Amino acid sequence: LATNAPISIVGGKYRVNGGAFTGSKGTVLLNDTVEVLLNSSAFFSADANATLSIGNQSGTFTVTTELDYIPSNFYFVDKKDVALDVQVYSNTITITGLETSIDISIVGGEYSINGGVYTTSAGIGAISNYDRVQVRGQSSANYGTAVDVVLTVGTKSDTFTITTTPDIFPDPFVIPGKTYWPTNTYAESDVIVITGITGNAPVSMMGGLASQFRICKIVTLCDQPSDWGAWSGGKSTIANNDQIQVRTRSSSLYGTTMSTKLTVGDQTQVFSVTTRPSSIKLVPNNTTPKKKSGDDSSGLFGSWDYMNLALFSMLLLRLRRRKQIA
Repeated sequence: LATNAPISIVGGKYRVNGGAFTGSKGTVLLNDTVEVLLNSSAFFSADANATLSIGNQSGTFTVTTELDYIPSNFYFVDKKDVALDVQVYSNTITITGLETSIDISIVGGEYSINGGVYTTSAGIGAISNYDRVQVRGQSSANYGTAVDVVLTVGTKSDTFTITTTPDIFPDPFVIPGKTYWPTNTYAESDVIVITGITGNAPVSMMGGLASQFRICKIVTLCDQPSDWGAWSGGKSTIANNDQIQVRTRSSSLYGTTMSTKLTVGDQTQVFSVTTRPSSIKLVPNNTTPKKKSGDDSSGLFGSWDYMNLALFSMLLLRLRRRKQIA
């Protein structure tokens, strides 16, 4: 340059001899140093250009962003009510949004790429765009317990959660039966508290239309009729610490047992109702029955047991024979 030369820029900024960057027009001299500044694109694999002009000469400074290494979001569908201690497979996801290969790793399980061998090892640069990935994990050996399998692909991750079925198998329980019950009347059992479950256990009954149950939820005190559900002979569910009661109608015959079966989860118990042996009420020994109106009997035999009655009958028989002999 023999004299000052004009300088300008489009798409960025410049500075002369280490001064401040500017986008305004200026001048430069021979042996001046010029630097160009521009912002890279906000997108992967995209160019950003700045054109610097000095006198009648110009040049373009181009900056290209890196290849896209951030995958699109991916999601696993969690599994619930899974059996205990079994291997569970996820849905298959497809990795998209990549322009280069990226890493993959897993915690709590194994992964497979494009149907290949399952592994727990991290894969360096093992994932490319449109690769298909599936994970698997082992369910818990305990009821109602979650196990997490976390897959990381590049900068993105998602969790595949495996939850075992809740415990619907209650602690053993018994239902005491009823005896000496009146005929053809309902008998209600003692109240039973169901324990040892973490989920809703199925409830059912067997024993005919006269066999029913009702449930009181733990959220109530169960000390009022309104706290209890309606009597039902169908099916229902019950939660831990809920209370249940059964009833059935006694037989129309004396000395007869009617039974009904209540099943909660895997526990089945029988509730039996036995009617009294006979309709005759026996007067106990050493007691005298109350006299009814119009009854002029002395109640002599009220205090006698069967042995005394037999002896008295024999005495009367002997007296009659003596009269006949005389």
